[in-house]
Amino acid sequence: MSPRELATRYAEIRSQLLGRSRSQTEKHIHLAIFALQHPDCNKEAHLKWNKIHPRWQYWRLNRFKKEANTAKRRLQVVMEKGSLDFEQSLSALWS
Repeated sequence: MSPRELATRYAEIRSQLLGRSRSQTEKHIHLAIFALQHPDCNKEAHLKWNKIHPRWQYWRLNRFKKEANTAKRRLQVVMEKGSLDFEQSLSALWS
């Protein structure tokens, strides 16, 4: 599943659960996945994110942490309440 497909699925499930949809951008879907893989969101993770995603880099560590945790939390809510098979989605992204 591509990040765009994941974002679309996220919006569908969120809309069903909450009655409205606040769609995640492609950047925030990537950030949520990255944050789940790097739960501490420390300086090392921050630098790695900036290296992997130069067009979406963060200059300040605290902003990176805040946005990463928010994106991760939003995706986790959908995963818990929706029918999104996140493990399968992650496998598809990296295959």
